[in-house]
Amino acid sequence: MCDPEFGSGKVKEPSMGGRSHGSWYERFLQPCLVELLGSALFIFIGCLSVIENGTDTGRLQPALAHGLALGLIIATLGNISHRERERQRHRQREKQAPCTGSPTWDSIPGLQDRAWGQSGGHFNPAVSLAATLIGGLNLVMLLPYWIAQLCGGLIGAALAKAVSPEERFWNASGAAFVTVQEPGQVVGAVVAELILTTLLALAVCMGAINEKTQGPLAPFSIGFAVTVDILAGGAVSGACMNPARAFGPAVVANHWDFHWIYWLGPLLASLLVGLLIRLFIGDGKTRLILKGL
Repeated sequence: MCDPEFGSGKVKEPSMGGRSHGSWYERFLQPCLVELLGSALFIFIGCLSVIENGTDTGRLQPALAHGLALGLIIATLGNISHRERERQRHRQREKQAPCTGSPTWDSIPGLQDRAWGQSGGHFNPAVSLAATLIGGLNLVMLLPYWIAQLCGGLIGAALAKAVSPEERFWNASGAAFVTVQEPGQVVGAVVAELILTTLLALAVCMGAINEKTQGPLAPFSIGFAVTVDILAGGAVSGACMNPARAFGPAVVANHWDFHWIYWLGPLLASLLVGLLIRLFIGDGKTRLILKGL
């Protein structure tokens, strides 16, 4: 028997906070505030782990601090898989109670853009770009996300400076990226940032957005990706993978040497991941080619 809610032409969108349509605050402002808060917390922890890093721990302390902090913050603030869970539940309901004239997911106003009301837990401009390219973030929200993330980076880096002894802060260059010291290191650093960010962006897009491969452990898989990247590539490029993580400390410590590397590498990785998922490894709804094979 058909559900009367779906059997008629009138379909009520699942409520968000008891309202049929998310308010402008929930759809636009709240996600940006969450990105601001999450980026500030993540970059504060990351910068502090570098500033307070002891000589006996090497890259292990920053790697663990960055990875664990990111996984925890995403799990707390990200709400990453909410939109896809809604979609799966709706499709399951359609299968169980099919009826002529029933609206599909795509015909229900507002459900297509439920991601507008979720932060997504990016905290990284490169991740937001990759998510946009595969349809996980509305294009209208990309620039506000970037602004929120960069401002969060500034706040996090400033807070790290405020709580750190001045001598240790400057000895660590304010947690700015200083691994690349000469032009001969540039190519290796750009390639490393591209590869390391590709792993991170794949962890986000495949684990949290792509319907076929997403899972509840995505936040921690993303955090593990950051930890592995820093352990593997920290000596080559600093393993930034996040323009906001580079931007905040660069402003606070006024260190801009080779700063562009930490924008170029991650953003190129976002484009690569977007192409890979859209063309080859995404699910049937995301992939643009080879759908019938």
